[in-house]
Amino acid sequence: MLALWLTCGEPLSEFNHKGPKWFRWNLHHRMMEKQVSEMDDIHAHLDDMALSHEQLKWHGIAIHDKDYMSMVLMSLPDSYNMHLKTLADTAISSG
Repeated sequence: MLALWLTCGEPLSEFNHKGPKWFRWNLHHRMMEKQVSEMDDIHAHLDDMALSHEQLKWHGIAIHDKDYMSMVLMSLPDSYNMHLKTLADTAISSG
């Protein structure tokens, strides 16, 4: 469990000082602001997003699948837009 606290980047004293509600809000806020650049490792970024999702779930914050998908898509670089549009169009046309 200690590793879970340390991976969010906040010292334990911050949790004790500001309280669990702030800590959960901070986890959620950090996940919503994650971004990957063209030069970053996309696999590491997606792993980090999945870890953040699991941390939030572990702390009792449920993120619906559509919201999680939106967060992941919004965190990707603009250059992915054409690829994602092609995949979405293919999925829609195949039923």
